[in-house]
Amino acid sequence: MFFQDDDEDDLSSHLSSVYDTDDDIKVAAYFFHLNGTAPNKKAFFRVEYAALEKELNASFPQRWKDDYTEQEFIKKESRYKQKHRVWFLRQDIWIRYRNDYESMAATLYYLSSADGATLQKTEQLLQTLVKEKEEDHKGTFSFITTLHGHFHLKEFKHIGDAVDIEDHYNKDFYTFSERVIEKLQKPKSHGLVLLHGKPGTGKTTYIRYLASRLTKRMIYFPPYMASHISSPELINFLMDQEESILVLEDADNVISRRTGSDSSAISNLLNLSDGLLGQCLHIPVICTFNMMHTELDAALLRKGRLLGMYEFKPLQPNVANRLASKIKIENTFTQPVSLAEIYNIGEETYLPQKQEIGFRK
Repeated sequence: MFFQDDDEDDLSSHLSSVYDTDDDIKVAAYFFHLNGTAPNKKAFFRVEYAALEKELNASFPQRWKDDYTEQEFIKKESRYKQKHRVWFLRQDIWIRYRNDYESMAATLYYLSSADGATLQKTEQLLQTLVKEKEEDHKGTFSFITTLHGHFHLKEFKHIGDAVDIEDHYNKDFYTFSERVIEKLQKPKSHGLVLLHGKPGTGKTTYIRYLASRLTKRMIYFPPYMASHISSPELINFLMDQEESILVLEDADNVISRRTGSDSSAISNLLNLSDGLLGQCLHIPVICTFNMMHTELDAALLRKGRLLGMYEFKPLQPNVANRLASKIKIENTFTQPVSLAEIYNIGEETYLPQKQEIGFRK
């Protein structure tokens, strides 16, 4: 379609129909614009961009239109990273590649009336490039985020060295930890692990420790996304994450009694833990929180639903002194002390000091 120089309104309308507010091309809308009908779609995940580019250049050296590309400059690597690309193989056969948050997704857009041999060749090419799911995610964390209303995972590796449980926690914790790890690592497991205690007592440190021990994918759900727990789209997303572990940190607002929290969020957690959904997806849920366990929604504590619950407390003096000696801190503790206080012993505190009221004698 060509536009006359004086036809600015039509041109503006055309551009707005194929580009979104972030100036990303709306592929389906553009396909419809050029072909007069909506495309069929097939999605292929875990596709390496370099391999896809190489195969398409070899198989389709002559294409219908020039490719659409969008790249992002990575300064620390002094290179451009491919984010989006659309290959216009034929007028009615396109491939779109997206690499937002490492989604590595290729989507085939086509018409049913497209040339059968070309369509079959394209589909088979994409099928061969799909990588198998990695089974061992030990030492990694996958952070869940949203982009344009869709959930994505960003995986981080080498999140830190594993700590020695017996050095960093009280005497009763080692047995609890090994029992929970055994349950979480078991195939087709589901249920809830509840970890609570005051800030600085080691909940986050333990989550990192679990990531170093477990081979399942650990999906971290940040506190600022708590409102999405009740989203139906989250459940749809998790259906592609079987045999993973969902971690909700600082989940106080999500799991407190339903008089003070979103009942649909609690319902989703219950369904994931041991409802029909949990029994199908096998996604155990780990929740950390600071409030007392008496403030939890009672349904979460039902027998058979919990894989384990533990209250993190300050370290007893003998444990604290052993740890201090091991990490070369020359302090002797006579009262229970938190992990955070030990590791930050020389740091200045910015907490407000308690002031006395009245007259001093």
